[in-house]
Amino acid sequence: KVQTLVFPLKAKSLNIAYNAGLNSVSAIELIITPYKKATAQFCPSSKHFHCGKKSGDVYCITKAFKCDTINNCPLKDDEAGCTEKQIAKKEEKQAIKQAIME
Repeated sequence: KVQTLVFPLKAKSLNIAYNAGLNSVSAIELIITPYKKATAQFCPSSKHFHCGKKSGDVYCITKAFKCDTINNCPLKDDEAGCTEKQIAKKEEKQAIKQAIME
């Protein structure tokens, strides 16, 4: 089950603890997306992507997170309407970065 949580981080650090209990899990994935809360329903610059939220709030994430196959927006708006070509281009860039880091 995938859950998306959005919460403001006022402290300079974040501690995360996960307890699987008696159920064993083979993997856990944590995605942290920095965002800015939009003012007047608009993002501050063209370098940002507009994420909606059920509550009506608007969040702005960097456009680099658009069409990267990872749901960074609470309503998954950043992956909506993406073409296979856009996704393939992002995956190619990510593979090149990974190869450089290895």
